[in-house]
Order: sequence, then C-alpha cells, then structure tokens
Amino acid sequence: KGTALERCPFAQAPSFLHTARFPYAGIMPSFRATIQITGLRPGHAPEEVMDVAVAAVGAAHVVEANQLDIVAGIPRITVRFMVEASEHDAENQFARNAAVSMAHGINTVATTGALRTARRSAGKWLLI
Repeated sequence: KGTALERCPFAQAPSFLHTARFPYAGIMPSFRATIQITGLRPGHAPEEVMDVAVAAVGAAHVVEANQLDIVAGIPRITVRFMVEASEHDAENQFARNAAVSMAHGINTVATTGALRTARRSAGKWLLI
C-alpha cells in the first residue's frame, strides 16, 4: 500500500545512501590518481596501460573518468574515482591504496614515474 511515490522502486534511496552506514548521507568523496608513463614494456600495446590502470582502481572503487595527457612531452594517466564515504583519514588511505594498486598494475605493462593522489575539496584538487 502507500502512495504511488512510495511504491515506485525508482523513488527509493539506493542502499548505499543509508545514513546509518555512511555519515555523509551517501556523498562519496572523489579522488584522482595521476602517474607518469615513461616507457612501454616489450610485448604490450599502449592501450593496455589505461586498461590496467582503470581495472586496478575499479577493482575496489567506482571509476568516474580517466584520461591521458602529455605534459612536457611525458605521457600522464589520470584515473578519477570515488571512495566509499567513511572517516576522512580512512577515505584518504583507501585512495592512496588504490593509487598504489594502480601503479603496481601499470608497472606490469609499462615503466612509470611520479605517482600523485589528490582529493577533491571545495572545488580544488588537494594532494594527499
């Protein structure tokens, strides 16, 4: 019974939004991991690098976007992802772990340089 809105399955909040589990009422913080690609390992195609990066982060988190940039002649991969809302320091640690997993995965198909992890806060990306 109830109103049409109450009976509509699309009007119900997804289970991950329950505030008892997530104090931020489902607001999942956004992070990005950025890594320089300095070379390709023999036997691997260039597109494998992004595929591995996205798969590594996506194994534990929701991937929002990914991109390849060339900065000062060096390829750089960025994977943007969300971490399940919890406590600020724990979220940052989950993001750092995801970035390290991404780097380990990429290192199986390419050589890498600097790895950076940033958190979106008040419209800015802050390194963590």
